[in-house]
Amino acid sequence: MKRLRQIIVIAIVLLLGFFIQINLAQFIPSLRCVPNIMLILVFSFGFLRGTKTGMAVGIAAGLLMDFVQGNIIGFYVLIFVYIGFINGVLKRYFTSNVILLPVILCTVNEILYHGAMYLFQFREQAMHTATEYLRHVVIPEYLVTLIAAIVVYGVILLIHRKLEKIEKKGETQFV
Repeated sequence: MKRLRQIIVIAIVLLLGFFIQINLAQFIPSLRCVPNIMLILVFSFGFLRGTKTGMAVGIAAGLLMDFVQGNIIGFYVLIFVYIGFINGVLKRYFTSNVILLPVILCTVNEILYHGAMYLFQFREQAMHTATEYLRHVVIPEYLVTLIAAIVVYGVILLIHRKLEKIEKKGETQFV
């Protein structure tokens, strides 16, 4: 029952984040770039819930993004699974109470994400030189995503703590 509750909550958060990311530009027309909320959700759940959850959220987020933006099914899945796994591994070494953690995680994960995007998509299509891609895509998206990461990570942290509290309460009732 607790596992099902966790899956339902994560699925709702993931779908809500997906719809916000896809439709945010329509709500705020002056916004030049949209925060990568799916990336924030993947690294947040990976870091807070571990490698299995991070990879599962990465698969789900990647499939959603592949169906909407991807040219190749599985491209975003691959990127997000690795990000979920890496952040899940980091859970062993860091605590979620560090104030700068969302900033650090966002920075590292944006570098990984955009590095993969440039190497496997834009470089092949010769759309951008590295400096153009950095200046016009990476830096603006990073700044918007960083601001969103602070808010979204805080919400995910509250959800994580609430789920843990419910799970612990359920364990003590049966003992």
